[in-house]
Amino acid sequence: MIRDCTRRNFEKVRVLSNLYAGGGCYCITVVPEAEQSGRAELTGPIEAAANTRPLPSAGCFYMLSLNDSSRMLPRPLSLYSFDAQTGETGFLYRPMGEGTRELSLYAAGDSLYLHGPLGRGFDIPSAVSPISDDVPAFGTSGAVALSEPQIADPKQAPLFIVAGGGIGLAPLNLAVREILKRNPNSRILFIAGGKDESIKELIDFFRLPAEVELILCTDDGSAGKKGFVPDILAEYLKTAGLISAPADKPPSTAEPAVSMLYACGPNPMLEKLAAFSNEYGIPCQISLERRMACGSAACMGCSVKTCGGMKKVCADGPVFDAKLFNFKDGLKQASEISPLALI
Repeated sequence: MIRDCTRRNFEKVRVLSNLYAGGGCYCITVVPEAEQSGRAELTGPIEAAANTRPLPSAGCFYMLSLNDSSRMLPRPLSLYSFDAQTGETGFLYRPMGEGTRELSLYAAGDSLYLHGPLGRGFDIPSAVSPISDDVPAFGTSGAVALSEPQIADPKQAPLFIVAGGGIGLAPLNLAVREILKRNPNSRILFIAGGKDESIKELIDFFRLPAEVELILCTDDGSAGKKGFVPDILAEYLKTAGLISAPADKPPSTAEPAVSMLYACGPNPMLEKLAAFSNEYGIPCQISLERRMACGSAACMGCSVKTCGGMKKVCADGPVFDAKLFNFKDGLKQASEISPLALI
């Protein structure tokens, strides 16, 4: 269903805080103004009543409309945090253009407008057993609820890997918490990449749960390991003996060493991670970052080429199964492939 992207579909919210998070990024936290006098009940199903709001999940996004009327188009921002009890919603962003620079000037008490949650977020299963055939495939409706496995050796626990770079780390904060909530006996490896040591300050702002194993990597080696996220991940899995050379163990017969790889970041990083996961038979979901005008499948400006045809990142994504991409053209937006793709 194509929805109007005018402000009448946006909800007025009040800014609670707008803090510097490190690495050149800010985190703005807002709450619906209606929450001040009798908070509306938050619900899960999208088919909620008109007086309720759907409950957002990791990987979805919102469109933010600023107060400056000269900036007509709203800005798409990934969901960084959400509190179901208070309705507080957080967004991590980096001031780059005029709109996000204006957003960085907002202070507690100011107001703006939100439309969301939008898009398709990460598919996170519940109570995954090690190498289980009962784990639902990405995109299926509803995860199979299994009894919590009794794991004597922590190394045999289901392994989830969360990998991101730069501002692409934003949706992974909530993803980590949803994985732990649904899979309390799982292992989580978080690989965070950045240009320099400023990434450490940003990750400190995340306040990751103690159960999460963190690996930092930087382009210049000023913090953590020197290198790029895909290379660090490959090195980790090979050193741990979780993958073997494809020639020794073809992907068609290999058991997945990782329950799921969740990734978000720049296109070159996502292309390498997705290609790597396809080569070694590792389930992988990637969240694409795209320019958007409406966020509601109306303008087609965020369309991307996939093995299943053109897909709209705002409606079909922003999270996709990595198997949808063959990387011949790379993760190119429609406007980067051909003007005809927008027709």
